[in-house]
Amino acid sequence: MHNSTWLNKRHLIVVILVGFLLVSGMIALFQIFRVPSEPKNAWLFGFSWERILIGGGLISVLLFLGLMVPFSYCQPIWWQKMIKKIIEFILAKNNLFWLFTLLYLFLILTLVPLGFAFLLPAIRDLAIFRTILERFGTLILWVFLTLIIFNVTLFLYFYEILIAKHIFLTGKLVGGIFIATYAIYQLFSYLLDWVGTPYKAYWHLLAQAFLHGKLYFLETPSTTHDLVFYLGHWYLPPPPLPSIILMPYVLLVGSGNVNTVLFSIFFASINSMILFLILDQLRKRAWIKLSQTELLWLVALFAFGTPQFYTGIIGMEWQISQVLGVTFLALSIFCGLKAWSPWLVGLCLGLAMASRPNLFVVWPFLFAIAVQIVQDGKGNNRKLEWKWLVKWISESAIPVIVVVIGLLLYNYFRFGNPLDFGYVNINGSTLITENVRKYGIYNIHFIPINLSAMFLKLPSIRSYSPYLFPSLDGMSILVTTPALLYLVHKYEKKWWIIGAWGSVVLSVMLLSMYSNTGAAQFGYRYVLDFIIPLMMLLAVALGRKCSWIFRVFVIISVIINGFGVWWFLQFV
Repeated sequence: MHNSTWLNKRHLIVVILVGFLLVSGMIALFQIFRVPSEPKNAWLFGFSWERILIGGGLISVLLFLGLMVPFSYCQPIWWQKMIKKIIEFILAKNNLFWLFTLLYLFLILTLVPLGFAFLLPAIRDLAIFRTILERFGTLILWVFLTLIIFNVTLFLYFYEILIAKHIFLTGKLVGGIFIATYAIYQLFSYLLDWVGTPYKAYWHLLAQAFLHGKLYFLETPSTTHDLVFYLGHWYLPPPPLPSIILMPYVLLVGSGNVNTVLFSIFFASINSMILFLILDQLRKRAWIKLSQTELLWLVALFAFGTPQFYTGIIGMEWQISQVLGVTFLALSIFCGLKAWSPWLVGLCLGLAMASRPNLFVVWPFLFAIAVQIVQDGKGNNRKLEWKWLVKWISESAIPVIVVVIGLLLYNYFRFGNPLDFGYVNINGSTLITENVRKYGIYNIHFIPINLSAMFLKLPSIRSYSPYLFPSLDGMSILVTTPALLYLVHKYEKKWWIIGAWGSVVLSVMLLSMYSNTGAAQFGYRYVLDFIIPLMMLLAVALGRKCSWIFRVFVIISVIINGFGVWWFLQFV
């Protein structure tokens, strides 16, 4: 695949790059231990345990790099054999794509937050940010350079394959989607002065409580709206996934330095990337006919033309749950499309339920995807084996059941009742709590008001500015995202398409009986529970190309939801 002259040059370039990393890493190590920690934080040799941990990790990496330099230069036989095996592993089963994509994403995830941290005064002027730069600035720069060099090394050894298999293009698109989503969300939050953790975020405080072995807040929050007071303590009703994810970060920087707006924007940007990967996988399986670049219109619609836009920016309790629910739901669908282990598919769905329990209704869709893949592989022999069916169902269901048991125990340890999330006693809207006490969390009594909020409710028309005033109780998804009208289409009777529509119908049925329409909100935010299947179906309905009419609808949807972000932040 490569001629010897070019191969030797590549080895020499890698030796030079690794040597540079080794020297610059030593400089970063010196900066970490240049100034001792404060006496109250000193743990060993006058330094905090965080600094000892980070420094120890860097020393290990530098030792590895130090061994790499002479072996890369001398190229002993055993070294060549080891490199050959590593290359074969990377090339096997599309591992090159994932390695390249992960390195590319890590590079972006290092660059984008740092860029905004330097550009935005609200972040740049924080004392914690200045302290981090003083102690770890060189290390952060070194990590950034390391990621660049690893990407360069991949290009040196695999550039023909990266170009031939469009891995480079896909990686650029994935990274570009993250950057665009993150940057636009961050820009809106900055322009609308919504840059700090809002008053009803809560998740970082609960993460701090978890680290202390408590299921309730250690101190009474500044506001107790949407919380539950039980036996002398304040509890957060929803499932705890956001706090579990935040725990390592809170452990490192403390709950007071967590910015839940940035946390939410980060995962909302991840959602856009995963949607693109889902649609691209549909394209590779020939389940849709759109080109790779045409898929960007659907990603733009999702990111900026649906309630994902404002929900991703808010950073409050319910909105963060919604964003993370989309993240892990999308991951479960992507794992299913990749035909990965049913255990992994079920685990991702279970994690989605640990943020939004009602997402269990998507399991039939995941099963339908698996059946479709098996049938596509069988050709004319479309009969499914019972052994495969039982195996897939049981393996995907077990992680979900484990999560359900965990949620039941979580409720039991909090309120003494495994079925009680605390919504009956929530310190919130009097009307909502009275309805829950009277009818329960789910009841057919709520169907008319929920269906109205989903499909019929319009903004109020007034004789003074603003002349159109959106309803906080929710508005029709066809009003806020008119591009969804393209879902009206004749579909093939395929397992995955039937499963997608089935998950949408089941979600609508369950949400229509829910005791809350999602207020306060712009549009109908619960559409995010089934927005991924809708985007997949929309990709089918569009055929081979996004028509100019559809593109106009996307632009209109983006304008509407851009207005929604501005409006909601004025009235939240």
